[in-house]
Order: sequence, then C-alpha cells, then structure tokens
Amino acid sequence: MKYNVFNVVNESGRSVKNQFNIVDGTNNAFISYETQIAVLHSASAFIDIIDSPFGYSRTTSRHFLNWLENVLINYKPTRKEVEKWIENGSIPAEVNYLHTDINIRTVVAWEAA
Repeated sequence: MKYNVFNVVNESGRSVKNQFNIVDGTNNAFISYETQIAVLHSASAFIDIIDSPFGYSRTTSRHFLNWLENVLINYKPTRKEVEKWIENGSIPAEVNYLHTDINIRTVVAWEAA
C-alpha cells in the first residue's frame, strides 16, 4: 500500500514538525507525534475522530484545527465549532470542500492494523 506523508501547515504557511497528514487514496489521517487523532474518508463522506481530540496538548489541538482547514474546511474552525459538530454528529455541507454533510464517528481507540 502506497501513501504520502506531509507535515501539517500552520497559520503562517509553514510546515509543522511532528504534526502529519497521511494521504492514502481518498483518506487523510491526522497524526500528532505518534497518536492518530482523525481520519477523513472523503469517498464515503465520513470522518473518524478520537473521542476527545482536544484532550491532548494545546499544540495538538491547534494543529488539529489547522489540519481540518488544510484538508476539509474552507477556513480554520474554532474549537467550539468542532465540538458542536462532534456533538451533532456531522460537519455541515456549507463549510466543507466536499459540499455534502460529513458524518462524524467518534472512536475510543484505534484498532491495530
């Protein structure tokens, strides 16, 4: 299986160390250091998010929002916005690049590959 690894880009347009976007076909995963936080499945219009994506460091939380902006949302969402989306179970079509509601599934832990 072939995949590409990119550093997440920050507000200044610079690559961020230890914050990664892993692209595998139409899937994009956000990895902070060695912890998988979220996986966007573009072809299926859903996203898996660890049950508390803001339960990590402030740096991880900030770059999770940057990752969302880089791969899915047409602006940098606020933490409060993302928490509301998680609570509602979807990211609205009007704010994402796929122009369809993106269903959110929260996961407690990732299964080993």
